[in-house]
Amino acid sequence: MPGLKRLFLILVLLITIQINSNGDTNNIGSYESDTAHANRCLDKASDLLFVNTDSAHKYIDTAFIISQRINYEKGIYKSYNLRGYLFFVTNELHKALVQYKNALKYAQSNRKKAIVMSNIGLVYSNLFMTDSCEHYLFRTIKFSSENNIIDMHAKAMFDLSNLYIEQGNYVDAVKYLLKTRDELKNFDNPQLLMYVYSLFGLLYSNIGMFSESLLNYNNAMDIAINNDMEYSIAGIYINIGQLYFDQKQEYDSAKYYFHKAISSAVPSYKNVVELNANINIGNIYYAKQQFDSAYLYYQKAYNDTLIDRYPGSKAALLVNLGSYYLEKKNIEKARYFLNKGYLMTDTLNQLLYKITALTSLSRLDSMVGDYKQSREYYVEYHILSDSLQSDEAQQKIAALEFEQYIEREKYNNQLLTKENKTKSIMIWITVGTVLILLIFITILYLNRTRIKNLLEQLSHKHQDLQVLNEELIVTNETLIAHQEQLRELNISKDKFFSILGHDLKSPFNGLLGILSLLTEDWDIINDIEKRKILQSLFTSSKKTYTLLEDMLRWAKTQQGLIKYNPEIFHIYPNIIEIENLLKAQLDSKEQKLAIKVSTDIEFKSDSRLFMHIIQNLLNNAIKFTPVGGNITISAEVNKNILEVSIIDNGIGIPEEEISKIFDIDSNFKRAGTKGEISSGMGLLLSNEYARIINAKLSVTSIEGKGSTFKLLIPPTF
Repeated sequence: MPGLKRLFLILVLLITIQINSNGDTNNIGSYESDTAHANRCLDKASDLLFVNTDSAHKYIDTAFIISQRINYEKGIYKSYNLRGYLFFVTNELHKALVQYKNALKYAQSNRKKAIVMSNIGLVYSNLFMTDSCEHYLFRTIKFSSENNIIDMHAKAMFDLSNLYIEQGNYVDAVKYLLKTRDELKNFDNPQLLMYVYSLFGLLYSNIGMFSESLLNYNNAMDIAINNDMEYSIAGIYINIGQLYFDQKQEYDSAKYYFHKAISSAVPSYKNVVELNANINIGNIYYAKQQFDSAYLYYQKAYNDTLIDRYPGSKAALLVNLGSYYLEKKNIEKARYFLNKGYLMTDTLNQLLYKITALTSLSRLDSMVGDYKQSREYYVEYHILSDSLQSDEAQQKIAALEFEQYIEREKYNNQLLTKENKTKSIMIWITVGTVLILLIFITILYLNRTRIKNLLEQLSHKHQDLQVLNEELIVTNETLIAHQEQLRELNISKDKFFSILGHDLKSPFNGLLGILSLLTEDWDIINDIEKRKILQSLFTSSKKTYTLLEDMLRWAKTQQGLIKYNPEIFHIYPNIIEIENLLKAQLDSKEQKLAIKVSTDIEFKSDSRLFMHIIQNLLNNAIKFTPVGGNITISAEVNKNILEVSIIDNGIGIPEEEISKIFDIDSNFKRAGTKGEISSGMGLLLSNEYARIINAKLSVTSIEGKGSTFKLLIPPTF
């Protein structure tokens, strides 16, 4: 939920603060009185940082004024750095960034520079400026490696893996987490190790692996308890509660852990933990449809003075309260909270809660008879739902890539074990051979003839070893070829699942939403509105059916179920038939189709697949040609090769995408000139059909001026 990231990052800051303290000892007795005064103020500010921010601020200001007056650079550095921590805790992130960058100018040691660069990366992460965050974390990793600052090197890799988890890049995330865990074997830092296991728990939770996630959270808890890290225990309990809520829907278990989080929180973090726990417990009651109980916890969180520090949590809370009042038919309060929540989620780009707000607002306006506004909210909801489903599809693909990475690592480990075993055998064979040679040398003085025979035997064994080595090389080459085939199959499968998960599922969500609106409000909606809704249903169903047909045809081509049946046929009647099929689309966009095909051209090929190819290419030209545009179909036979061209003056194709337009792993998609949805299946099918009839399909295009698709069919004998 929103706010958990903030709680996690604030706790992670404690690692940096402790690292900073461990590498910076004070000898107050050796300083003048002003210097000692500044250091005492800074130490006091560190103690109050998470307890009383106002008092901490005053101590920092006092230390900064003294340090500037006596030009005490160490005090100036620590003042800027502590002020950065303070602004981070109070969620004034841009101010924190300014303070950290000032601290970087006054950092006297390489260690302090690494600490500040790491802190800047954390601030950029919380500002969702991922490129800048990644830049500073890589900079910290490189700098720490060059200067042998091993603890900061490990922490920066940990922060980078946290960033990759937020981006859904689970493969790179687990690589850096494993590197961090390996580095921690070289020095003792139980705090960082505890956070590594916590992040492993979050990673496995995101990809739906409940048991692995719970195991890592329990490992983190054991480290926290055994090392007296009381401030971290509450955060781990919240993560476990969220895991039970999201993955298992075991509401009683989730509620138990949220209450445990509150009871175990140390005083300095209790308010933050209680705020997060109250919102989560409210969500549990809402999921169980115990709305009044949910409202009590939502109201506690809403009245909490800390809520304004966490705009993400506040936005979600406003939407939840609005949904509650909608259930209670309190229209005025529902609209108040939903409108505020919608505006905040829009500003913060919280897609999930924005969709929830739009759904409730559409339902609310439908209840009061404002169907026009209800439909506008519904249309926006539908657009955002497509985006959310696309994100979910990408999340599933990322999870699949992670699982494939884990499987590859297991396979590589098995291969390495097998290779080591083979090497061990070879070593033993070599050792045995050497021993035999020694025995032979000893016996040589006694029987030269016998020695000669034994040497011949050794020669045969050596040849056997060479044969075995050659077999191992062939086996390895075969494995590499199989891995490449598996990669290509995975690309096709991922593309197919992506289309299933987005392009086919999205229209059904729209159909279900419209049908739900008709079912619930049939008696309220007037006939004109019903007719419009039914027309929308018909159009959406027709497009969905067409997409389904294309996908089934493509699947058949992949299974080899579509056969090549050549026959002699005239080209012109087939093209006229295709024109008639697409006439409604041409007329709706006021486009002119010129057919420059001789009526006496006949050719031997598969007429059925020929028509499918030309129909798909003409449909593509109509879709990406503006209203009133021109399209031409021409055909001629040149040196027994039939050349058919479809030429348009449409929007064209970017130069960098032309070479990939017929590839299954191409992600290039865009809407037509009137917003027509395109899945890319038409061009994929045309390319597959061309392959079946031994033809070649090519494209030339200039972006903004138009495209030309050419089909070259060789003669069939």
